[in-house]
Amino acid sequence: MAKKDQTWTQEEIDKIPDVAKKYKTRAEFSKNDPRTVRKARSLGIWDDITKHMKHGKAEIPESEIRKAAAKCESSGDFNQKHPNMYQKAARLKILQELFPDTYVPNPPKSPRKRWTEDMIREEAKKYSTRSDFKRGSEYAYARSGALGIRDEVCAHMP
Repeated sequence: MAKKDQTWTQEEIDKIPDVAKKYKTRAEFSKNDPRTVRKARSLGIWDDITKHMKHGKAEIPESEIRKAAAKCESSGDFNQKHPNMYQKAARLKILQELFPDTYVPNPPKSPRKRWTEDMIREEAKKYSTRSDFKRGSEYAYARSGALGIRDEVCAHMP
């Protein structure tokens, strides 16, 4: 196709569908000829010229995941060697089954603490200066300001 600095001629535009036929996937087309892809999208012909191409990610059969996992010593090893298969196994919730001795699921995250006025008052009592309070309990300190009670909860501090 034309160089980056040049504008597209009608002849080049007419050749875009022929260029697209050289590729089997959209990803391959995008990687190897991004300028033509951009032009096809801007002309609104992208879907038409890529109908023959495979769309989306290749589906990994569970049997292939199990074969690859059997060759790995641990779930971490599996994740390093086959990250896409690891992610698919995680979505299928079969990692524990594949690696019963080494897989440790991530514990659920605890809910975020929402500082109430009472909780802030109790937290502030632990500190003797405002700077210690700010360093030691940043979120409680910030929330006390947002609630407009900072001076009150820090009254015992110099």
